[in-house]
Amino acid sequence: MEMEHLEEYTQYVFANYMWTYGSPILIVIGTIGNVLSIVVLLRPRLRKSTTMFYLTCLSFGDLFTLYTGLLRYWIHSAFKIDVRNLSNGACKVHTFLVYLWLDFTVWVLVSVTVDRCISVSLPFRVKRLCTIQRSRIVVTIIWGIMFIKNMHFFWTLSLVETWKYSCGGSSPAEIHFLHFVWPWLDMATFCIIPFTIMIVCNIKIIYKMVKAQRKLHAHNKSFQNENATEHMNDFQRQISYSPNCLSAQHPSPQNTSTSRRERPICRNVTTSSTPGTSKISSLTAMLLAVNTVFLITTLPVQVLLIGEEYWFPNRDISAEQIAWYSFWWALVNMLQYLNNSIHFVLYCLTGPRFRHELRGIFRRKTRVGVMKEQTQTEF
Repeated sequence: MEMEHLEEYTQYVFANYMWTYGSPILIVIGTIGNVLSIVVLLRPRLRKSTTMFYLTCLSFGDLFTLYTGLLRYWIHSAFKIDVRNLSNGACKVHTFLVYLWLDFTVWVLVSVTVDRCISVSLPFRVKRLCTIQRSRIVVTIIWGIMFIKNMHFFWTLSLVETWKYSCGGSSPAEIHFLHFVWPWLDMATFCIIPFTIMIVCNIKIIYKMVKAQRKLHAHNKSFQNENATEHMNDFQRQISYSPNCLSAQHPSPQNTSTSRRERPICRNVTTSSTPGTSKISSLTAMLLAVNTVFLITTLPVQVLLIGEEYWFPNRDISAEQIAWYSFWWALVNMLQYLNNSIHFVLYCLTGPRFRHELRGIFRRKTRVGVMKEQTQTEF
């Protein structure tokens, strides 16, 4: 298939534009965001939390995903070099690394969701169940399982020639496995099972949060009623002649012997959630945002991988199908890598503690700069 024929299709040209201009934008945003996330999450007040440990691992995974997966597409579109086609070994190793880090980030996200579910559901056992040491073991197990899952690429992939050199199966059995079996296995482990776990955990977290808020509201309401009754009794005994609290400043002659401690204090009783509840709520909001974005951005690429053999059966020989397939492949992949690029933004939007620590970093740098300037001026 001649390249000039493909350039006649607008969808093919638009796909190249997405790779050429969209890829570097996501890589830059993702690099800055994930590096800042790692710096913030490793600060002393956050790094002792298992949730922050998982999010730190997620940031590292996002960086590796961007530089193994998305960078390849940008190099190919900008310099017409496909790293997978450099050698048979590059075909196998690169594909393996891309799938490894994509799977790793997904299951780390599952782990942090389960961790928060345990924290909310079993608050009295969380310190024993959710520890940094156990979190490290979980992350190591995830990496090991994903390594084993994707090892098949070392013997099922090789450089093959259709209308161009590409990385794919060379035998009928390998082609059948890669095109009809592997997409379903990958969708189950990358999409269906993780989505199910995250949705169940998030529903349970929300249920526990709502239940806790209702109990807190009922307790505060009961406390208000008891306080109101007690204050009213004191009020009637000590200030029976006045409907307001002016007597606290101008006591009547009968109450001149009343000590300051015994005088009624007229103030409104306000109710608010405890700091622990606010902390859990902010973490829950952050995880819900991350999980929702993950679902929206990664599901389309899995659907295309399942349906490509049915929707584009002649994508290796038909110019029109190649153009349309290139367009949809570029679109769903840009969505997928968007997920790996914007976690920092989600943390900032939904995480008060994260924002506080981020401001602390820049404030510290500002104070250090001012102190250096003053020192140089003095000397």
